[in-house]
Amino acid sequence: MKKSPRPLPQDNLFDSYYYGTLVPPDHELMQIDRRVDFGFIAAEMADCYAPRGGAGRPPLSPEMMLRFCFLKVYADLSDAELTAQAQYNLLYRQFLHLGGNELPPDSSSLTYFRRRLGAERLKACLDRVVAGAQQLGLVSHQRAHVDSTGIVADIAIPRLRGLVLEATAEGLAGLAQLGQGERAAPLQAEYEALAGDRLYWETKARRDAHVLACWALLQRLAAVYDELMDREGWTVAEEDVLLAQAALLEKVLQRREGRQGSAKRDLLVSTQDPDARYSNREQGKQPYAGYKEHVIEDDASGIITDVIVTPANVDDGTQLQELVAGHGAVAGQRPASVAADSKYLTGDNLEYLEQECIEGFIAVPAAKGEKQGKFTTADFAHDAAGDCVLCPAGQLAAGGKWDEARQGWTFYFRQGQCAGCPLRERCTTQKRGRTLFISRHRERLLQARALKDDPAHRAAQRRRLRQERTFSLQKRRHGLRRTRYRGLCRVRMGVYFSVLVVNLRRIVQQLVAAEAAGGAPQRLCAQAA
Repeated sequence: MKKSPRPLPQDNLFDSYYYGTLVPPDHELMQIDRRVDFGFIAAEMADCYAPRGGAGRPPLSPEMMLRFCFLKVYADLSDAELTAQAQYNLLYRQFLHLGGNELPPDSSSLTYFRRRLGAERLKACLDRVVAGAQQLGLVSHQRAHVDSTGIVADIAIPRLRGLVLEATAEGLAGLAQLGQGERAAPLQAEYEALAGDRLYWETKARRDAHVLACWALLQRLAAVYDELMDREGWTVAEEDVLLAQAALLEKVLQRREGRQGSAKRDLLVSTQDPDARYSNREQGKQPYAGYKEHVIEDDASGIITDVIVTPANVDDGTQLQELVAGHGAVAGQRPASVAADSKYLTGDNLEYLEQECIEGFIAVPAAKGEKQGKFTTADFAHDAAGDCVLCPAGQLAAGGKWDEARQGWTFYFRQGQCAGCPLRERCTTQKRGRTLFISRHRERLLQARALKDDPAHRAAQRRRLRQERTFSLQKRRHGLRRTRYRGLCRVRMGVYFSVLVVNLRRIVQQLVAAEAAGGAPQRLCAQAA
């Protein structure tokens, strides 16, 4: 016999009949409603509301607003679509605890609630849910997986000319806010002339001259902001405008400088979302502009125990240690083993896992030139005490140069050593001789490579692929393929809500399965983190 749904605060005698008859009690939303106490939001937002009994209209319940935000991500709806369906969809109305005569709040209330909630409080709510799952015995602490996925930014990617003109328009608008209309007038006229030129592309000479004029205008605008920043007497709001606009113009001007290396990877993509970045180029994958979601997931339950959101240009390997530490801080104990793909294979990560007594199962990529039968770093003997390297042909290179950034030594074989070597074709094509880098973590990396064919390692890598289901669920069902928000802080909140939905769904699925197997009914009460 099916259980009746939990009764709601009724406005009339017909609510119980309609909800009890027309809403299926075994629907996933009803299962979540019965087995999850959303009251934990009240403790996190206690300082955001005035004490009861004061003047003014009573606020909307934080629990109800959290249910709205949960349902928005669960059904992948916009704020307007959700509030519209909440007027007639009985399933949604019962989950939201709306009486028969009660109207849902306006869609703008959701915006105000998320702004008041903030990313930090929402992350604390996530931690409470994971801690509650730990108290129910749903987090095993045996195996965990670490991985990341890309999130496309909600922006149109302009060409370089468009980016320069967008930044110029933003800067001119900032001058208007600062009351500098006279300074902005000649620059505004020049901007309108350049933006209105539709024939600049007719010839190469005209196109080049047009682009140079756009850059020159942007540089003059940046000089105006530099001059204004030297003045005193600005209000706090005006200083915020000055700093924001100056930083934006500086980011765009970096494109003009043609910066190389790591600085080039941090170039601005769009003025509409200044935090979005291009992803690192990976073999076989198209780069995108946006963000990355880095997660650590419990193997047994599929519960995400910690999550980090970064711009897309952040290396995955730099997030492993923080994720593992976050898992331990929230779940109360660090996992016995961690599986990850080859992006996380760094000496620092292997050293960290060794120090924390965590068994690491990290995928090992093929060494450069290994498939072509070339010599790899493993084929060279390194004497750390003697500070020298011996090549497969018996040639010795001594006095390695320490590289602080890469944490290792660079050895150089002389041209005379490699010129007549019979193994040269398998070693190097450099005219000056072979250059070899030896990491200070060489032994750990070689050990990881030697264990890649171990049955336990292979089994861990197969289990790791389950995490792709999580990313697929977030993108197909919960709108994370392309973010609805702009800016790192808002994107972070969107990801947190997605993780909250995934975790609560999986927690309830396990509670339902345990009850069906004869266990006692249990409910998630995440009151204490």
